[in-house]
Amino acid sequence: MEILVATRDRLLRVEPGDRGVTAAPELAGRPLTCLAADPSVAGRAWCGTAGAGLWRSDDGGRSWRHAGLAGEELTAVAASPVEAGLVWAGTEPRVVDGWRDPTRTIAALLAAGREAGELWAADERGVHRSDDGGRSWRPVAAFAPTPSGLRGLAVIG
Repeated sequence: MEILVATRDRLLRVEPGDRGVTAAPELAGRPLTCLAADPSVAGRAWCGTAGAGLWRSDDGGRSWRHAGLAGEELTAVAASPVEAGLVWAGTEPRVVDGWRDPTRTIAALLAAGREAGELWAADERGVHRSDDGGRSWRPVAAFAPTPSGLRGLAVIG
């Protein structure tokens, strides 16, 4: 089992035990913003950047290739747990299908359901859910803006 770690400017591949830590040369110096393992495809991971688009690895993080969205500032990425090859990305400003608001940023995105289209997103003011792959959204919870910034989203159970 390998562990991938995204820092601000490099992606590290950690092999537990004393087997080593290596950096991904394809992502060196790029402003990394988000990272997600793909639960539908063994060895696949996605990494988002600020301005350099979305990157994909199919070999457990040993190598990376550009996967699109060049020039976009990605803030969150999530891969479908039930539909291989399906990935969503949140951007700044928000441009997820069905949810366009240039004043708010998707800080966390999570595909966590048993249904192919179930998607959760959080911004600085609340949590939202889509059951149709992001075409439409409904609020689940609202909260006061978080001045320190939202750092993650997890659906338990």
